[in-house]
Amino acid sequence: MRIETIIMDDSLPDLLRIAQALNHLSSVTDEFQFQTFTYQNPNDMNQYDKEWYIIDIDLGDISGFDIANEIKVKNPKAY
Repeated sequence: MRIETIIMDDSLPDLLRIAQALNHLSSVTDEFQFQTFTYQNPNDMNQYDKEWYIIDIDLGDISGFDIANEIKVKNPKAY
């Protein structure tokens, strides 16, 4: 199963760590294959059609909860 995933975190080390973990998981199992899209700046994200979102709670000027609410409005099937 391929899972398109957005990762949003304003900390580059954390962003890379999460992406690496998902890529590692994809390499050790055939059950889940993650295709990741990474964003440090919430204003750069314009994709609302992905299945799974991992969002930092504190993104500086905006809350990850606000981003999550916006995603749910635009894509009710997102997790």
